Amino acid sequence: MSDFIKYNRRSVALPPGFKDLIDVSHPVGLERLRAHIDRDLSGTMVRSGSIRGKFCEIGNYVQMAFSSQALAFTLHIHPADDSLTFNVARVNGGTMWASVVIEEDTAPAAAVRDFFAHHGLQLPEDASTPGRFFPHAPVHLICRISPMPSDAAILSSLATALFREVCGLSDESEVCYDHAEMVNA
Repeated sequence: MSDFIKYNRRSVALPPGFKDLIDVSHPVGLERLRAHIDRDLSGTMVRSGSIRGKFCEIGNYVQMAFSSQALAFTLHIHPADDSLTFNVARVNGGTMWASVVIEEDTAPAAAVRDFFAHHGLQLPEDASTPGRFFPHAPVHLICRISPMPSDAAILSSLATALFREVCGLSDESEVCYDHAEMVNA
């Protein structure tokens, strides 16, 4: 079976430029998808790390995401209580994107909505969660940052304000910076 399935080439992520699965089904989308899939990734490796640092260092890590020349780069920033996660990513040198992941129907989720409204960001849509398999399991909402700032300093300021307003963090608060990048070996 391993000769048929190439496990290291499987992913649940959509290729760059695709916002949902319907884009893949269009003829133009299929051509773009084939070009993406045909890329040989056998000569790549993933480097990753997790660092506990001070909140005041957020600008350095966001700048690292913007300046990375990696094939793919992800950065996840979250406070010690994991009340929310701020994500920044880029794939294949494409457009940067950022999002906030927060547990639905909580006070921090309401605070994130207020933050988005106050800062002129597109409000996250209400999740139309189907019946839950596990009634007591939390459901997380992914709030895409849109419009996306085009520069690391502006995105850092936005992330700083978000963590201060929603989580009450100070410069000395401890946060976790998780990053991963796929590079040519």
